[in-house]
Amino acid sequence: MDLGAVQVVTLGAACLIAGIGVYALVTNRLPRLPFFRTARYAPRRYGWGILLIAAFGFTSTLGSDAMEPGSWQDLALLVLSCGFLVSGTGLVMFSAKRPRRSS
Repeated sequence: MDLGAVQVVTLGAACLIAGIGVYALVTNRLPRLPFFRTARYAPRRYGWGILLIAAFGFTSTLGSDAMEPGSWQDLALLVLSCGFLVSGTGLVMFSAKRPRRSS
């Protein structure tokens, strides 16, 4: 299995994303990153969503290298990885909390 430069970068990014998801699940809080300042998220749901997005990176990268292009296994893995991406993105968007109104 010979990985190209794009696949190595994608796997590295997926590992970083998975690290953020595991951190959110274990500590039940979000890491202090610049893009978390504007919105508030539920840490558990956000962690699971981020882990699903990382699973998309792993399955799409390793599956395209391990399977024969055009085979039914490659198509099944492509559908599975797209499912990871859609469900992870939906879970991250669902985890955003709305600001409470003060009455």
